[in-house]
This record gives sequence, structure tokens and C-alpha cells, in this order.
Amino acid sequence: MIVFWGKNVRALRVSQHVLAAAIAFLITLIAAGDGIILSRRQFFILIAIAAVLYLFVLYSNLRTIQPERDGDTGHRMFTEVIVFMGSVVMAVPVIALFTFSYVSGIGIGRIMQTPLFPFAVAVMSMIMDAGLLFIEFSLIAKLKGGRLWKDSILSLIGSAAGDIIMRTTDNGNVIARTWIPYLTFVVLNILLVNLGITGIVLACVMDALVGIYNYRQNLHRAGIIQVIENIQNGDIDDKVNLNMLHADNIPLAIAVNSIGDGIKKAVNTSMKDEKLKADLITNVSHDIKTPLTSIINYVDLMKRENIDNRRVREYIEVLDVKSNKLKQLTEDLVEVSKITSGNINISLTRINFVELINQTLGEFHEKLEKSELHAVFRYQEPNMEVMADPRHLWRVIENLINNICKYSLAGTRVHMALTYRNDENTGKKQVVYSVKNISASELNVDELELTERFIRGDVSRTTEGSGLGLSIAKNLTTAQGGKFEIRLDGDMFTVMLFFDAAEAQEQN
Repeated sequence: MIVFWGKNVRALRVSQHVLAAAIAFLITLIAAGDGIILSRRQFFILIAIAAVLYLFVLYSNLRTIQPERDGDTGHRMFTEVIVFMGSVVMAVPVIALFTFSYVSGIGIGRIMQTPLFPFAVAVMSMIMDAGLLFIEFSLIAKLKGGRLWKDSILSLIGSAAGDIIMRTTDNGNVIARTWIPYLTFVVLNILLVNLGITGIVLACVMDALVGIYNYRQNLHRAGIIQVIENIQNGDIDDKVNLNMLHADNIPLAIAVNSIGDGIKKAVNTSMKDEKLKADLITNVSHDIKTPLTSIINYVDLMKRENIDNRRVREYIEVLDVKSNKLKQLTEDLVEVSKITSGNINISLTRINFVELINQTLGEFHEKLEKSELHAVFRYQEPNMEVMADPRHLWRVIENLINNICKYSLAGTRVHMALTYRNDENTGKKQVVYSVKNISASELNVDELELTERFIRGDVSRTTEGSGLGLSIAKNLTTAQGGKFEIRLDGDMFTVMLFFDAAEAQEQN
């Protein structure tokens, strides 16, 4: 009995069979009662010791079992076959005992009274223990390797049934997905109804289950549609929860989540590129400003000198105009980079839009006259207030009027108007500022393109504009919570600004 202390796996298993036989032998002797030398207490102590040793050896055996992996070679059996074969081995001694009792005509009671019966029970217990260990070791090996369910017949049946269900419910074949479940449902209803009351009850239960299934499918699909709408509205982080989904809702949800991830990746890449462009523009503009300031100062010093050469004076004038133009372009570039990167401070206060327009027209009076333009300003009320940043809103109006002076047809009127309207979506009261002018050159640029950077209506690029004025105006308007629109009608160029009235915006 010392063999179970060894490290040999076969010795451990043999010792376990011997211990099982010893336990059965001792129990049989106790049951026989007569002719035993030791007392019952001593027998129980021996049984307890043998049982502890048996459990120890069983634990040692289980630790030595190697997991059954997917790539292992050999004869792999189904889980149910293992249980069946082990059960057959365990049943053989019992069947043999009853068969011998029946064939010999000796009853079970008389057989149990024979002196050799304890030894027969010991042999039977060893055989039954072998069958039990076969089941235990095989199932433990599959369990450790994660193949207990994979190698079962029930798993194959479930997989086949699931495959059939998926074939009739996925998006691969619309005809099969629609008509096979429908016809199956109708046939089952007819068969159940013909069975009488019991069949009718079962049909009602089946119909209720199908209705619940359809309701859950539609409910989950409504959730998927809601996520799609959220992604459409800008919430690209929203995801469909795949738990509890069934049938074709699963690939649909996976596709929606993939779309959201793709959009998020594209947005992040675009934002990163925009930031890099903005940083590049800012750095280059700052590097240009230092030598440009020196050039402007030296040109100014040269203008103060009494130079008799007329051609040199003309050169200086050209340098003065071009250097100032380059300075303005550099400042516009810096401002565009700040706006696009979000590095601007917005402080909203109540502003009388009518007064702001009148002040701006007063400042640009000479420039408008020089461009031979006549400004006509009409307003619905003398006090039309909006919540905006005064400095940035003035810059928007300044860019619009500068744009008018550069590109309007000389000798025409510029119409400006301030009116109220109700927003179509929110119903809130809005102040609308519109500017209309006639372009000096043909406008062959799309409305949306005019607000892009470095885009000008003058495609010949003979005017002094940088192509940044409208882009700056649009971004500043949006940053203050307003809306910027451009409308073209032939040579009529219209810009419209929409701001919530001060009362509506403060309530919001």
C-alpha cells in the first residue's frame, strides 16, 4: 500500500483501485457480521483511514491529468460517449452478479453469506472504480482544455440548430429569412389546433412567444436606429450594446459600431491635421513678422528722405504698398490659425446691433466714397440687441465692408438691413443682419467655396484681397453662437448673419 506515495502515475492509479477494493472489502465484512476478528469500531477506523488515503490519491491523480487541447492527436471521444462507456464498465460487475445469481439459482442473500463474497465485492469495486476513474479523468482533461462542451453531442446538435436558425434569419437570403420561418409557424399552428384544446393552448403559447420575440427584435432595432441618429447628430462615441441582441440585429449593430469608429478615427485624423496646419501657419507668420516689421520701418525712413530721383520714389511707394499688404496677410493668417485652433476668448455681452452698424459705417464712410459706393442701412427697430463679443462682432462687420469695398461694382448701392425673425427649428426670436451688393466681376465660384480660406470671387486675383476675410468672418460668427450664410443671385452677392435676440439667448 505504499506505492501511492511514489511519483509514478500508473502506481498512483493502481493504489487508488486497491484502496477502493479495501474499503468495499471492509464494509462487506461489517455487513456480514459473523466470523470477523476485529471489532466494528476498529473496522470503522480502518475504513476512515482508507477513505482519507483514497481521497488523497484521487487528488494526486487529478493533478497529474494533462489538458486535452485542440491540436492534440489521438482518438478524441464525445463527452456523452465517455460517460456511457464508463457507466457500462461500472454496471458490468453488478450485472454479472445478478446474472450469476439467476443462472445458478442461488439467491443474492445466500451469495452474500458465502465466505468469498467480500473478496468478490473487492474485485467488483476495483472494476467499478476503473470505470469511474475513466469518466473522471477524461472529463477533467476535457474541462482543463476547454473542450468539455465542444466535444459533446449536444454541442453539435445545438450548433447545427443554431446554423439552421441563422440561415433563416440572417441577411444572406431574404426569401429564406422571410418565408421559411413564416411557413413553419403556419404549419405548427395548424397541427397544434388539430390536437384539440391542448393543442390550441400550446399554439397560443407559441404565438405569444413569437410575438414577444418579434417585439424584442423591433425594440433592439429601434435602439440601433437611435444610435445611428446620434452618430448623424455628431455623437460619434455612441455605441450599440451587443448584449441581448439576436439574429440579424447582431451584424447590423456591429456594422453601426464600425461606422462610428471609422468616423471617429477620420475626425481625429482631420483635427490633428488641422492643428498641425494651424501651428505651421502660426509659426511661419511669427517668423515672417519680425523681418517684415524691419522692412516697413526702413521703407518709412526712406520715405522721409528727400530723394530727387522720381523712379526711386515710385519704387519706395510700391515697397510701402506691398509690405503693408504682406503685413495684413500675416495678421490675417495668425488670426485664422487662432480661430481654427480655438485659441480665442469670447466674452458675450448685450450689444445694440443698430449702433454698432452705424459706428462702423461712420468709420468706413471715406473708404466707401472712394470706392464710389452708397450704403443704405434700414432697421426694424432702433434698439435691436444681441448677445455677442463686441470686438469680434466689429471685426466681422469690418471684414464684410472691406470685402464690399474691394469687390463691389463702382457707382452702385450697398443695402444693409436688420430685421427680426423666428427660427424655424427652435422658434426663438433672432436678429438677422443682411448685406447686399453687386459684384464688379462675374461670380463663378460656389457659395460654399467663398467661405473657404484663400478663396476669392475675383479669380484673376488682381485685387488686393487675401481670400481670408469671409473665412474669418464666418468662423468668428460661429464662435459667438451665430450663423453665417452667403447667397448668390447672378451678380448679387448677399451675406446674412443670424444671432439669437438678447432676450431669447439669455433665457437659453
